Amino acid sequence: YVLACGLGILETNANPYVLALGSAESATRRLNFAQSFNPVGSVAGIMICQIFIMARLPFGEEGELSMTPSQVPAALSTVIAPYLAVAAVLVVVWLLILATKMPLAADEDDKVPFAGAAGRLLHNPFYLFAVFAQFCYVGLQITVWTYTNFYIPEQIGVSQEVALHYHTVALVLFGSSRWVFTGLMNYFRAATLLAASALAGVLLTLVVVLVGGMAGVIALICLSCCMAPMFPTIFGLGCSVVREDTKLASSGMIMAIIGGAIITPAQGALLDALGVGFSYLLPLACFAVILAFALGAGRHRR
Repeated sequence: YVLACGLGILETNANPYVLALGSAESATRRLNFAQSFNPVGSVAGIMICQIFIMARLPFGEEGELSMTPSQVPAALSTVIAPYLAVAAVLVVVWLLILATKMPLAADEDDKVPFAGAAGRLLHNPFYLFAVFAQFCYVGLQITVWTYTNFYIPEQIGVSQEVALHYHTVALVLFGSSRWVFTGLMNYFRAATLLAASALAGVLLTLVVVLVGGMAGVIALICLSCCMAPMFPTIFGLGCSVVREDTKLASSGMIMAIIGGAIITPAQGALLDALGVGFSYLLPLACFAVILAFALGAGRHRR
């Protein structure tokens, strides 16, 4: 709960700040650049978990924790120490931010009444579509990664431990692709790149659902490349039309993260009913929604 509150406050404040630090034309590219650092932390977190926690815990042959009561304190210390180390690093980062003179951004909406801003946003169809697209994206990202550990063992007959290595590759592709898309935004419009990545996601998900096997696994891993630009690009495009209501609009975008809590169990229900392969029809539908939003964003800009 504390982690979710911290992330919500960080994203709600930092994202519109990044959007405001420069011209409106390059705002979405700036946000993609800023968010390109997030996957670096994700990969580092997995490596820390594997090296400093999982490798030091007493797992039995069946892959389950196996320890005597006397081993419990040492196991707890193994888990706690990396978390305390990361927390210490975060404190240092916080002190650096506190001591750094941050550039001033225009706060046009500081005195905008909440009711008026909410009314304008609720009557802005493009913004509402952006929130729904963000809702679908967050659910899509979590479901694709969550059910990787079900899909890969079923399709190619490996253990979940081996499937975790595939997932690490997906995270690396996700992080590197976000840098690539940030560079491409120097030459292509953000809406065009978002549409291309969503269309590729639709096609790759069809391979996951209809083909399967190693081809399906490769397609599933490559979906991370398609997802890379989506969160910051949808965020930037959605907030580009609200002007003085950017801060409240940013809050709405972050609230859309609840899609991960709704779409993920919905795919779990599909998995139980249809099997893991056909459960990816739900992410396919989410990619289609994002594609429709990207095409609408291109028309809206013109």
